[in-house]
Amino acid sequence: RLKRQGRWARTYGEVAGQVLGKSGKPLVDTFIVLTQLGICSVYFSFFGDSFPSDDLFGAAHEIPYPYMAALAFPVVLLLIIPKQVRSLAVFSAASNVLICSSILWVLVESAKQ
Repeated sequence: RLKRQGRWARTYGEVAGQVLGKSGKPLVDTFIVLTQLGICSVYFSFFGDSFPSDDLFGAAHEIPYPYMAALAFPVVLLLIIPKQVRSLAVFSAASNVLICSSILWVLVESAKQ
């Protein structure tokens, strides 16, 4: 329908707005935000579990698990600001490297056990 009108949809919400009407865009956008929030929560939990504070800062500086999970939150919060997806390319590449290194760290540590 959008193509016939000569318009292009940039988001899933815009597509839902055309298909489902007025309530489609807010509904789909809300569910996308909730899904992303769930994914981020799992990532924060993974970060808090995978990087024990005694490994990072030494046994004398033990940081509780919730604080370790909260360390990643400000970085993700700052990524909400940009309007253009292209400007996030550097951050996306860095996060991919960090996620891969986290998985590698977990595999190496579990192999030692």
